[in-house]
Amino acid sequence: MREPLGRLLGVALGWWYTNGNMSFRAPDVYLNDDEWREKYWAGCLASQTTKLEDWAYEQEYRLILQQLMTDYSDPRARKLKYKFSDLKGIVFGIETPEQDKLEIR
Repeated sequence: MREPLGRLLGVALGWWYTNGNMSFRAPDVYLNDDEWREKYWAGCLASQTTKLEDWAYEQEYRLILQQLMTDYSDPRARKLKYKFSDLKGIVFGIETPEQDKLEIR
């Protein structure tokens, strides 16, 4: 499982950006850890919630599970309950295997 860089403490994060040769990004972390972390998480959220204008007609909703205190590595931990009557439809991505579609149906 990948761990976000924004979870690391300033010292460890600074090390990430040095690794033998100082990255031009390392001072961002060393000089203002809090500001860097805020920008980092804002960028993460934007990348997960922003749609291109061309796809706006889909009116898509996204659920984002961040593994901050809960371990979601077990698929059973990612199951949520909802009223089936609230479900309007499911749109499968082009690369969804046929077997997965059948199981979901």
